[in-house]
Amino acid sequence: FSSGVVVSGFFQPQYDLHPSGNLWRYYAEGDLGYKAKLNSNFTLTPSAGIGDVWGDDGVHPSNKKNPNPSAAYYAFYLAGDLKLDSNWTWNMFNVRYRNAFQYRWITPKVATGLTYNINKYSALYGTVGYSWKDTGSGMNPDKLNIGAGVKANF
Repeated sequence: FSSGVVVSGFFQPQYDLHPSGNLWRYYAEGDLGYKAKLNSNFTLTPSAGIGDVWGDDGVHPSNKKNPNPSAAYYAFYLAGDLKLDSNWTWNMFNVRYRNAFQYRWITPKVATGLTYNINKYSALYGTVGYSWKDTGSGMNPDKLNIGAGVKANF
């Protein structure tokens, strides 16, 4: 929005190759934030979200009756973006803290990427990130993420 308020959401299917069998999990999340222009080229965007993960989620695998329950979670983000020119933006950093409401499922992530603005309403982006996971036994390396997508502004 022109006021700087940012509302976003996503649906993400995720496929993992796993020694015990291939796994599918799904994420749906809605976020609310504020984009603050610190100067003409740099913006800082803090945001918070609520989401759900289901499928082969592995959030609480010690639950023997239902090892992959749906898990509602909350997330906090901080993004810093540097506009390089009228089309290109370096998404310098996007850091996340995420945890489930009912289980210990701390999953911090750090990412960087590039966005190409086609026009003021549409953009293409690519990102690479790394995440960790703590389900009660300490913080462990979890994933290297590579993504691409389309953004639509209204």
